[in-house]
Order: sequence, then structure tokens, then C-alpha cells
Amino acid sequence: MPDRSEDLQELHGALKRCSELYLSGDLTNMRWAVTNSLVAVTQYLQKSDFPPDVLLPILRPVFALVERENNALDQMFAQRPRKGAPTQTSETQMRNGILAGFANAWLRAHKDDDRKQDIKLAEAARHLRGPWFGSITRAKLKTAREIVSREPEGLSRETAEWFEKFFDEASAMFGPKRVFPLMVRYFNEHPAGKAMGILKTTPIT
Repeated sequence: MPDRSEDLQELHGALKRCSELYLSGDLTNMRWAVTNSLVAVTQYLQKSDFPPDVLLPILRPVFALVERENNALDQMFAQRPRKGAPTQTSETQMRNGILAGFANAWLRAHKDDDRKQDIKLAEAARHLRGPWFGSITRAKLKTAREIVSREPEGLSRETAEWFEKFFDEASAMFGPKRVFPLMVRYFNEHPAGKAMGILKTTPIT
């Protein structure tokens, strides 16, 4: 068994900082302390080779707390169902941004291909498989791109822009031919990394 003492010390330090922030009594700080605690525990378990699917329920309250900061309510934690069309959650907006990013990256890589865009998107969809992606179709990729293109600012666009920068950095490191499948694997295998990479800054790090 590998020695996880260093990882455990890192977790202990993160939880200690979170507890200090939590005890400040400020409600916003308390929410961030809970969020960071859950992410820290998830990252520790991820390093201990826990499968990604068993970590997703731990991360769900993280998304719910982010929803609260965006003045929205995660339906899992609502007291009763809300009437009317549901608003898009932060998780859905981030997912749209990532899918749009994958679609745009594929189209850029095949810009010299004379086939129609719909055919290229269908081909991209066939490469997006795994537990995080679920069932991806050409229509879903097209819709994600349309949502981002209509949004002058907001979480979907921010996520798409973050993804493009992340994709370009990975492409420079691993090469343009290898980067697409590597990015697919990353999003299937690293839920904690996704949350921290997309949510980015919190009051404590």
C-alpha cells in the first residue's frame, strides 16, 4: 500500500483552514468553508483511487452551494417542487460550456474537411463517450454551441472560454493528435479536478 501520510496531512491542513473560516460566523464564508471541505475530501479520496462515480454524490452539495451564490436553488435540496420551467443549474451551464468547447475544438481540428458541419459534429459526438458524457448526439453538441454563442456573458460562455484555454495548453503539451481523447478521458476520470478547474477561485486555497 502506498504511503498516504502526505496526502492526509494536506487534507488535515485544508480542513483546518475551512474550520477557521466556518467559525468566523459570516454566512458566505461558512458556505465556502463547507464547499472547500467537501472538495478537499473528494480530492483526497480521488488520490486514494476511489472510482469517480462513487465521488459524484459528495460533489453534489458543492454544486448546490454554488447555485445558492448564483441566487438559484438546486431542486434536490428544495422543500417542494417549483412551478414553471426550471432554471438552468450551474452544473448544466458548465456542462454546456464544456460540450461546446469539445465541439469547437473538433471543428477547428477538421476545418480543412469539406464535409458539412452537422456531419463533423456527429463524428465528434461518437468520440465523446464515458460516464461523464453519457449519451451525446450531434443535436446536443449543436445546442450547446448555440447556447454559448447566444450568451454575451455568463457561466456557459466562461466555461467554454476556460475549456478552450485548457485544451490549447494540453495540445501544446501532448500534441494536437493526442489531445482530444486525453481530454475525454480527463473529464470521465477526474470529477474533483473538474469542479476545481471550472469553479476555480474560492476564498481559501
